[in-house]
Amino acid sequence: EITSGKAAFSMFALKGEDFPNLPELTSDKGFEISADKIRLMISKVSHSIAEVDNRPMLCGAFFKITEGNMEVVSCDSYRLSKCNIKCDIASIATSGNLNYSFIIPGHALNELSKNLADGEDEAVEFYISRKHAIIKCDDIIFFTRTIDSEYIDYNRIIPKENNIFVSVSRERMLKYYDVLRDTMCS
Repeated sequence: EITSGKAAFSMFALKGEDFPNLPELTSDKGFEISADKIRLMISKVSHSIAEVDNRPMLCGAFFKITEGNMEVVSCDSYRLSKCNIKCDIASIATSGNLNYSFIIPGHALNELSKNLADGEDEAVEFYISRKHAIIKCDDIIFFTRTIDSEYIDYNRIIPKENNIFVSVSRERMLKYYDVLRDTMCS
């Protein structure tokens, strides 16, 4: 019971022993990368992550990590986003291996990007286990399940040859965008 002045509250609680234990936050597979790079990659692909789909792999973003390269892909059946960036990725695995692929749910990526503060060029540590991802940045430990599924063959979907090309003046396009944004915000 909690009382303060004229107010009195009764709260019901369960013993801590009744709750399931959290999974162990360790893994022998992992890598370290800049927080700016992770935030950039999430912003480039988050718009095409499916909210609800009967194929669970489309409700997340596919990460493919190799030596000096990170690729992030998302698809919601209508849009496909692929972002590839060459960057410094340090292995923190016991084997020194840097060849990982995993799917992180979209809702977890949104929360992760909120927790990575803007303008910080800190290192983010990713630890990958069979069913979980642990992300550490400063004093924040972010824990999420991964989607245990094979991702779609996105390279097959992307056209290899294209005979349609469009050239646009960058300044004119940005000016049009500013005018459009101002009218929509009014």
